[in-house]
Amino acid sequence: VHWNFFFTLVVMMVAGALLSPLWRGQSVFSFWAPLLSALCIGACYQYALSHGLSHYVEFGSDGRGGRDTLFSANREGISSCAGYVVLYCTAVQLGRLIFTTRLAGSFSLLGKLFVYLYNLAGSFSL
Repeated sequence: VHWNFFFTLVVMMVAGALLSPLWRGQSVFSFWAPLLSALCIGACYQYALSHGLSHYVEFGSDGRGGRDTLFSANREGISSCAGYVVLYCTAVQLGRLIFTTRLAGSFSLLGKLFVYLYNLAGSFSL
């Protein structure tokens, strides 16, 4: 079995479901929680890459790039899931900034413009 992007999407959905209870509520913390989650996960992922994960991803556990187990055969895709979860959390925060009504009117106007442009782009299908 080889890792493909659909497995990565499943991991992102599961991570989003696990993190979303932290993101609910009306407090300032819950509003900025997706960005804080992205920063924490990204920092941990970068720490892991700097302390041996990048070597493992590149060369495997045997140092020669062997792919003898299921995990080592799919190490690039599995290890990249953390980066995609960071992108997902960042996108959730960006969506909150664009579509929220609690912030200044410029953000809600930007959100309406984004929806308009998205619908306009969708009308040009091939």
